Amino acid sequence: MADRHLEQAVLVAAIVVMIGLSLWLQVNFLKPKLHQNTPTISHEPDYYMHKFTATGRDTNGIAYVLVGKNLKHFPDNSSTPGSLLEDPRLNQYDQNNLVRTTSSDSGWIYEDGTKILLQGNVQVTQGATDTAVASVTSVDRMTIKLR
Repeated sequence: MADRHLEQAVLVAAIVVMIGLSLWLQVNFLKPKLHQNTPTISHEPDYYMHKFTATGRDTNGIAYVLVGKNLKHFPDNSSTPGSLLEDPRLNQYDQNNLVRTTSSDSGWIYEDGTKILLQGNVQVTQGATDTAVASVTSVDRMTIKLR
């Protein structure tokens, strides 16, 4: 009879140890680990360009060249990621002829490249054509749709 009680006590102790061991394993090894190398969200530029030149074409097929003194790219700037431009100048061409030059003190080009927001002393110089005279327009702020 004593052997039977000893056998039951050993069996209960083994079950309790196994339950305790499984709980310990679950708590210590099955926890999701936080990645140590996750990037932090920063409102700092991730790259800079000095004396940059960018080229492209808009939806009407007009080629453009964007040049500037400095460009700072912000991957996360609240809801509008993009690039800050210093002294940007946008030259737009139609069939290899300069049609329009737009310049300003600063600007912002949206991440998808669809729009440029120019600010401060914006000047648009339009060349003369067969049907129109040359013109210069000055404003404080202008948005140019590229695509």
